[in-house]
Amino acid sequence: MKLTNHYNLPDTFFQAVLNDKYSRGDAHYSATDLIRPPRITILSRRYWDEIEEDVSERIWALLGKAVHAILEAAQPDNAFTEERLYTRVAGRTISGASDLYHDGVVSDYKVTSIWTKIFGSRSEEWTQQLNVYAYLFRQLGFPVNELRIISIYRDWSANKAVQNHRLPQLPVEVIPVSLWKTEEQERFIRERVESLKAAEYLPDAKLSPCSPDEMWEKPTTYAVMKPKRKSALRVCETEIQASMYVKDNPNSFIEVRLGERTRCEQYCSVSRFCNLFQNYRSARA
Repeated sequence: MKLTNHYNLPDTFFQAVLNDKYSRGDAHYSATDLIRPPRITILSRRYWDEIEEDVSERIWALLGKAVHAILEAAQPDNAFTEERLYTRVAGRTISGASDLYHDGVVSDYKVTSIWTKIFGSRSEEWTQQLNVYAYLFRQLGFPVNELRIISIYRDWSANKAVQNHRLPQLPVEVIPVSLWKTEEQERFIRERVESLKAAEYLPDAKLSPCSPDEMWEKPTTYAVMKPKRKSALRVCETEIQASMYVKDNPNSFIEVRLGERTRCEQYCSVSRFCNLFQNYRSARA
């Protein structure tokens, strides 16, 4: 991966990001590889040397690593912290490293936004990730009785929390995660490994498309508006529904609110190598 610094941030930031030593170790797939869509994992490997990422896009990740380092230093002596574990499934070696294992509890720290909690956009991904970790510990003979995410909200505000009780009421929150049975964990991992194994030999254009949920897709909607009114009279899922509503509301008109594939457009490092996204973007041009 090529790291850039288009905004001329201080060199200390550039070097800190450059010194990221993350590695899946001597494994075919990491837990991260398993929970991502196969298309992203495969394209990331094929185009790794061509992928560009600006240091400005890694600032929150850098903050997260700093928080992890501080908390890791404060863990009990008999705890496992960032210990990379390995096992074999379906002919492939998989690995994973949870932030903390102590007394049968697997925990992972997430420095994230309050909106991640509100919309639940990462819940499924986090559940899958922690269950992969749990499976790895169980394969090595360590009991796992509980999974939890420890969320640290980087944009938390006491004033906003008082005004809106839907928001996290503290800047740190422990979120319980559903613990699957061992056979469920193995089934999930095996299915993901088999999907990746099959994808390894496919050309780019034949890779399975990411699902709407995986693309964080927001569908196009049709808002029925009136002049000088800021809010919509109604937001419809189809143009036909909106047209029918316009007939019953004189002087109204339809405003098309184009959907978007948020992950593809803002957060996917391989989007420029993805034929499906390029076709999608061309169709919208």
